[in-house]
Amino acid sequence: MHSHGFSVEPETLMRQAWKTAEEWSDRAIEYYDSQFGEGYSKEHPEMISAFLNACALDQIAGWLATYDRVGLEVKVSSSGVIE
Repeated sequence: MHSHGFSVEPETLMRQAWKTAEEWSDRAIEYYDSQFGEGYSKEHPEMISAFLNACALDQIAGWLATYDRVGLEVKVSSSGVIE
């Protein structure tokens, strides 16, 4: 636990992950179908994948910025895993 006003249990993040992915997927489908026509998303699943990757990277950047703002150290293992 951190004394900086926020903390999240790993189990909470695990339970939330699929809900986040589902929300992002729904938004991606709505966006691409509205821009390029009904069914575009189904014909181009790579676009949904790219959208999900962009959302995930943006969320990671937000967490890292929050950690930096409150003065928490972020450690990254040699394999690239944030500890």
